[in-house]
Amino acid sequence: KFLDGIGEAKSVLIKGELGIGKTWLKNKLIQSFDGADVYVFENSCYQFEKEHRLKTWKDITFDLLRIAKQDRIRIPSSIYQFVRFHSEPGANGNGDHLQDVRLEDSIGLMNRDNFEYLIVTLLNTISEEKKIVVSFEDIHWMDVDSISILISILSRIDPQKIMFVF
Repeated sequence: KFLDGIGEAKSVLIKGELGIGKTWLKNKLIQSFDGADVYVFENSCYQFEKEHRLKTWKDITFDLLRIAKQDRIRIPSSIYQFVRFHSEPGANGNGDHLQDVRLEDSIGLMNRDNFEYLIVTLLNTISEEKKIVVSFEDIHWMDVDSISILISILSRIDPQKIMFVF
């Protein structure tokens, strides 16, 4: 339904006992998007990262910015106040495509709300070009801020364009 855009799309939570095959099932679902016109972003959460604020989202944000740059997706100018970048005149002639993002330099200065705004804006902007699937493995290891952002994001995206798999 997600790929066809019919019906009500939903995010997917796979849960079960240790060793029952959750990762296998998630991988099968992700593989079903092979060859489709969909961006797939995958990330694993680890126990040691629970103490590292927003680590899970930083990785996804880097991937989103990389795709925006690679596919020359125009990022709203409001993002520029959160991310320091250098721009070079591009194929569109007006010099506003993302050339070099230094998110790591900016991320420590962002509060949770600004970082959430950055992620939501990137997801919604990029999903205008192609549907997006974001997969997190072992979300029980996410830090508190990352979980809070995830909950907020789920209510601020179009489920017909963006799907989460946990």
